[in-house]
Amino acid sequence: KSPYFSATIREFWSRWHISLSTWFRDYVYIPLGGNRCGRFWRNVNLMLTFIVSGLWHGANWTFLAWGAVHGLAQVMENAFVPKGYEPHGFGRAVRIAGTFAFVMLAWVFFRANSISEAGYVFGNMFSRITRHIYYLKQGFEIIDMNESSFASFMIMLSALALHDYPGRISAMRNKILQRAAYMLLVLIIILFSPKGVATEFVYFQF
Repeated sequence: KSPYFSATIREFWSRWHISLSTWFRDYVYIPLGGNRCGRFWRNVNLMLTFIVSGLWHGANWTFLAWGAVHGLAQVMENAFVPKGYEPHGFGRAVRIAGTFAFVMLAWVFFRANSISEAGYVFGNMFSRITRHIYYLKQGFEIIDMNESSFASFMIMLSALALHDYPGRISAMRNKILQRAAYMLLVLIIILFSPKGVATEFVYFQF
């Protein structure tokens, strides 16, 4: 449900992996007492639920850390952001950017093999890069992308971003345009999908 357009972590988890988050709400958070037992225990229940959701992905400290930082973020929001608060305009855009940045940083824990590896990534994320253009070109070479294909990629990425913005294509009244937009998205998937690479469903490893 377009989770990366969320303005708060609370909103993110209402729109990300909805089936899994709903399951943890119904079978972990609510049985623990949910929000029916005071502010302190509500926050404890939140932390426990997110820690368990982290461990569900794998018995590794990195998954526990990932769940814990999301739980802590929600505890902080409960303390400082009024329930039902809906920012609008520029304020919402700023909050979306902040939420997106937090979620991206938290993914480091999720993808790292160890806490020390995550620490290395965080420690070098914004430093030790003195030749920015060189590193960008090196990154493009790794994924087999040259300057000409980069422009095409950005056009396609813009089309996907337009689709992901809540309700853009579904709100189209012209059915021909709507179907053409979906055909374009299918074409994008075909063009940019990995070819000749054996891939498996990511959750098979959990």
